[in-house]
Amino acid sequence: MLQQQQSILTSIQSKQEELRKDIVFANSQIEKRLDVLEDKVKGSSLESSPSSSSRERKKIRQKVAAIHDKLDEGFKPEESIKSEHNVQIRDCLVV
Repeated sequence: MLQQQQSILTSIQSKQEELRKDIVFANSQIEKRLDVLEDKVKGSSLESSPSSSSRERKKIRQKVAAIHDKLDEGFKPEESIKSEHNVQIRDCLVV
């Protein structure tokens, strides 16, 4: 039974680490894309009116916010993971 608990804990910890790596990678990709988009806006702001570049920046910010919202939906807080772990341990003890 203790071995099952340790196995579950190890599994959860490895999944947490995978999630962390995925989030770090996703954030770096978002930052790179945001840099590219900001450069485009800066370049176009020289050629266009200030109100046009302001609209572009607003669109970029909305897109970035939407991406962050999607990431947040897929990420479980540590308390949620601990709760799932406790349920799995309880299920092992009941069996």
